[in-house]
Amino acid sequence: MKIVSAFRNIDRNLPTAIFIRHGEKCVTSSVENDAHTPLSINGIISSSQLGERLMAIGCNISKIMSSPVQRCLHTAQILIKGNRSNLSIEEDYILKHAFIENPERAYEVFCTLQMSDIVRKQVMHEDLNGFRSIFEGSTSLVNLAISRFEGNKTDIYITHDLLLTTLFFALTNTKAEKIEGEWFDYLDGICLQLIEKDKLRICRETQVFDFYSKFQLS
Repeated sequence: MKIVSAFRNIDRNLPTAIFIRHGEKCVTSSVENDAHTPLSINGIISSSQLGERLMAIGCNISKIMSSPVQRCLHTAQILIKGNRSNLSIEEDYILKHAFIENPERAYEVFCTLQMSDIVRKQVMHEDLNGFRSIFEGSTSLVNLAISRFEGNKTDIYITHDLLLTTLFFALTNTKAEKIEGEWFDYLDGICLQLIEKDKLRICRETQVFDFYSKFQLS
């Protein structure tokens, strides 16, 4: 589990936000049915295993928030069972559409461009019909996490590959030509911490990024 390895580089005394992509989903026949697609058998097994691994390394999960899309909610449900906890799941629309301002207009973009091309255009600050700027979307996600930081607790945010990849590139200033190679697979993710005033730490596997935030943190 890639996200588990990131815990070697975080400060366990600080609150942590884990943003992860949902587990493997069933194959869907159309874009229209995509939001209602549950996890595949492999997705169920691996999501449960992630919950077990987080428990085994002493990850103190305080909250689980999820995109309202079925595969994300299903991931949250299975992860909780694997973690042997009784946490409730909070749904938040921002975990689905942080970078989307008008879903109907954005849908036309999804029908004409590859996901990697969408992220590339955002990273290069090109306008996309129906989308927010990469700055606006990233600020909303960072503030969502930081506003809930408390003690040494860990919050989990279950979201989508497009949103997670865009957030990673926005926070780390990774070059646009690396998008395909840095794409987030199922249950891959990042750990986010506020280690000093306005200073963020991003951990992904063995990678660590420390930098002063360019965002307006609430």
